[in-house]
Amino acid sequence: MTHLIQSPFQNKKNSVVAVLIANTLVFSPYVAAIEETEYLLDTEFLFERSVPSISPKKDRTLVKRVSNQIDWLVSFYESASTAALAKDVYPVVKGIRDLFSKNSYDVVDDILAELDVAKLSHTALVTFLTTTYPARNKLQNWTLAAHLVKVKLETDGLNSDDVLHGLI
Repeated sequence: MTHLIQSPFQNKKNSVVAVLIANTLVFSPYVAAIEETEYLLDTEFLFERSVPSISPKKDRTLVKRVSNQIDWLVSFYESASTAALAKDVYPVVKGIRDLFSKNSYDVVDDILAELDVAKLSHTALVTFLTTTYPARNKLQNWTLAAHLVKVKLETDGLNSDDVLHGLI
């Protein structure tokens, strides 16, 4: 009688376990880095990877968040989730207008890059887009911000095409 050698791939249960173990070993440093980045987005600093690395702790550049450096923006974010009236969003309009008058397009672009759509009211989201719309061609992150706002509005059950009519 000849014994057949069973391939490990014929045993689906063991194959799945092997794949899960391999994925954990290979991807866990990156998952940890993603989780840390999500946490850091809510804090004062952002970490950007300068060189890919196996260890999520190596090769990083510390970047201070713009949204924590600008007084009017810090103040606005404190009540941004409930901003519904023109007077509530006026600090955004005035602040961005002032930055534009100083040719600080890079700062406005960073504000758009850090826009946390989950923490802003619909009125605040649309205000960021409408206020920055005239300079959208100078702002690399405008299109991304517009897309994120569109997705957020749709997720919340609003017709984003109607709300953002003329902007996108």
